[in-house]
Amino acid sequence: MREVGIIEPLIVFPHNGQSDTYLLLDGHVRLEVLRQIGETHARCLVATDDETYT
Repeated sequence: MREVGIIEPLIVFPHNGQSDTYLLLDGHVRLEVLRQIGETHARCLVATDDETYT
């Protein structure tokens, strides 16, 4: 990941309709790897629907 970066961004959804906190829908493993290598920021796609149940 250090050499190539993230190919697919994390997918998030605004938590409780607020724009200051987000629920991670997809990319849990990618997020964990980013944390392990010390990254503090990541590109994300903001979903318009909470698709956690699909």
